[in-house]
Amino acid sequence: MSILMKCSVGGDVMADAQQWLEEGMELFKQGRYEECIERMYWVLQKDAQHYTAWFYVGAAYAQMHDYENAAHAFFKAAEIQPDSYRAHYNLGAAYEALGSYMEAEMEYEQALQLNPEYENAKKGLMRLRQLHRETYRKSPWDQPQQPQV
Repeated sequence: MSILMKCSVGGDVMADAQQWLEEGMELFKQGRYEECIERMYWVLQKDAQHYTAWFYVGAAYAQMHDYENAAHAFFKAAEIQPDSYRAHYNLGAAYEALGSYMEAEMEYEQALQLNPEYENAKKGLMRLRQLHRETYRKSPWDQPQQPQV
């Protein structure tokens, strides 16, 4: 009997959701990201505010280089648990991969406000600031012009 059938026959919905969560986490560890996402969405059908499920959905999408869906999932995770520096960091990393550098910088800064010692967020912020400096130096339109007399 499938998990969905067991639930619809009258199984304990929360116990099933916990089982799906655990299965999804194990599938993630095994690198079976699409199956992980499927299990996590089963959890989210029962509890749309489940932080861990959203976090794993984001992580799985990020592993598959689908940064748009990863950003959406990490945004939901950060919305549910605004004090999660890991959700903000991962949202920043997804934004960075998408080329949304201002948003990425804001999320890295938020992660550092929540955990000032978080090295990954420090490195992300330094990387973006270095990129900004290099872009500024390369673009003649952004550089100050000499006054014309």
